[in-house]
Amino acid sequence: MATPAKRMSESFHRAPHFWLTVSADVTNLKSARERLLAEVEAKTDIRLTLTDFLVKIFATAKFYMNKIVPQIFTRKQIIEGKDTSALDIGEEDM
Repeated sequence: MATPAKRMSESFHRAPHFWLTVSADVTNLKSARERLLAEVEAKTDIRLTLTDFLVKIFATAKFYMNKIVPQIFTRKQIIEGKDTSALDIGEEDM
């Protein structure tokens, strides 16, 4: 099993999990999609979805969070200047 898959599996079985539900007004997001839909589909032959926007929003937020808070808190230490992606943290880091 590849390292990322192994770490994801370990994380699922060892780490506590919680689910969060959030309501959001996406009226403006829907409007933006409608404005761009024909143009993007004509240029790329791909139908733009709300998921496309959400992935971009979350990826951008994560990118900026890594720049603002470039550290990982483990049980043993604070690791400075490391990507905060969960896939980068192995059991040996805990």
